[in-house]
Amino acid sequence: MRHLRGMSVGAISVVATAGLGLSACGTSYGSSTPSTQPPSRATVGAETIGGLGSVLTGSNWRTLDTLSTESRSSFQCTGGCTSTWMPYVVASGTTPTKASGVVGQVSTTPRPGGATQVTFDGHPVYFYEKDSAQGQATGQGTDGAW
Repeated sequence: MRHLRGMSVGAISVVATAGLGLSACGTSYGSSTPSTQPPSRATVGAETIGGLGSVLTGSNWRTLDTLSTESRSSFQCTGGCTSTWMPYVVASGTTPTKASGVVGQVSTTPRPGGATQVTFDGHPVYFYEKDSAQGQATGQGTDGAW
C-alpha cells in the first residue's frame, strides 16, 4: 500500500501530495465492520511529516495509506488485512470535502460487505494500526505495496 504521503501534488506515490490530507470530523477512524455509526462528514486537509513531505491524514490527523494494487473496483485488503490496515469508512451518502490547497480527487466507494470507504484519486484509503498519533507514518513502504 502506498502512503498518501510522499506524493507530489497530483501524483500518487505514497499518497501524499505536496500538501494533502483527509480528516473526519468528530469520530476516529472506521473499520470494515464498524461497531458504531461511521462519521457522516469527512474533510481532506494536509499534514507535513519530516522526511515524507505532505501526506493525507484522516480523523485526528492520523496518516492514511493506499495499497498500490488496489482500486475502487478491485479490493485486495479484506478479511484479516483490515485488522492491520483499517479502512477509512464514513456513513453512506457522505461526500468528503477538501481543504484549500489539496490537489486530487476525494470520493467514496462501496466496500465488499457494504461499508462506504473514502478514496483518493480512485484508491481506497486506510489507517495503519501502528500509527496511533499525529505525525506517525510507520506503515510507509510495508511489503513494498503500502
